Amino acid sequence: MKSWHTTNRKKIFIFSVFLFIASGVWFLNALSGEYTSKIVYPVTYKNIPENISDPGQAPKSLNLTVKASGFRLLRLPSICKNPLVIDLAKHAVRNTNTAIYTLQTEGLIDNFFPNSEDVEIIQIHPSEIHWTTGKMHKKKVPVKLDISLTAKKLYMQSDHVVLQPDSISIFSTNAEKIARIKSVTTIHKEFSGIDSDLKISLALRAIKGVRFSTHKVDALIPIEKYTEQTLSVPVTILHPPEDKKMLIFPNELTVSYRVPLNKYDTMHPSDFELVLDYATLPKSALNKAKVNIRKYPDYVKQIKLEPAFVDFIFEKSE
Repeated sequence: MKSWHTTNRKKIFIFSVFLFIASGVWFLNALSGEYTSKIVYPVTYKNIPENISDPGQAPKSLNLTVKASGFRLLRLPSICKNPLVIDLAKHAVRNTNTAIYTLQTEGLIDNFFPNSEDVEIIQIHPSEIHWTTGKMHKKKVPVKLDISLTAKKLYMQSDHVVLQPDSISIFSTNAEKIARIKSVTTIHKEFSGIDSDLKISLALRAIKGVRFSTHKVDALIPIEKYTEQTLSVPVTILHPPEDKKMLIFPNELTVSYRVPLNKYDTMHPSDFELVLDYATLPKSALNKAKVNIRKYPDYVKQIKLEPAFVDFIFEKSE
């Protein structure tokens, strides 16, 4: 009885092996044959004419009907991951009567699989892509940076941010919309623990119905170690009374602040302007007034005045 079971198990095992081999041979043979299949190929566009009213109306992908061996069809999805860049300057033609740009997708056949001669493209859908045109309004606007930056301890931003470009051209068929736009802004980003110059590429926040001459800018944010510094700065009286002389005590204040190390030796009292505006003093002021900082370098931080208030008296004019 045991011998009978052992013999049957051997037969089943041998049958399974032959079945597996036969299936593998059949599968390989099947893949060697030619088949027709449909694939979706992503596309993007460049050199878009300025007078196209809505570039976004073009499809983001094209549907291809292709013929190839089974082996090749299995590998096509990996090829289709990267979008085909379509140059409208080469492939789009403007109809002078209708002012519509037309792209015949049949003219793109050689661009999809340039290194795969065994793939035949039978059909591309859609066969044509159209862009309408209109009177395009153009305006140059500045780029505004939208970032949150926290430097590492003992470090700070040491100078102005350098943007490249610092302004761009915007386009739209809507003249009123263009007129309302005063600037474009980068998409918000956050950076922390920075202890050296920060070089970044930032995307611009899109505005519906408006085209940009570029969609990103490069930014250089200088970061430097800082130190504490103090200077003695005189106080200037603004709009003094005409019938009497105003005296303040003290007439110079100690200004303390944080400054980048590379600016330390360049600092001078004239970099600051401290003012007391007599015209804004409340009538109830009891011979004491707050001093304001009207001018200071934008690369210094945490400015403090000592004292923050000064005493004042009046002397009769002779």
